[in-house]
Amino acid sequence: MRRGVSYLLSTQRADGSWFVASHSPRIQAHFEGGFPYHYDQWISNWGTSWAAMALTAQIETPATRAAK
Repeated sequence: MRRGVSYLLSTQRADGSWFVASHSPRIQAHFEGGFPYHYDQWISNWGTSWAAMALTAQIETPATRAAK
């Protein structure tokens, strides 16, 4: 877990997002959705969400400390 958290924190961009390169063929017309990374914005949005959820799951709260 520590290595995973360390990796996520070290690859997070200055704006708080994570870049994920898309491997899908570009068959649909592109439009801007407001997230960075142009053609890779949709998969990067998903990757950022998953990374944020993973980090959030590692936050220690009084309840999780008491359960240990």
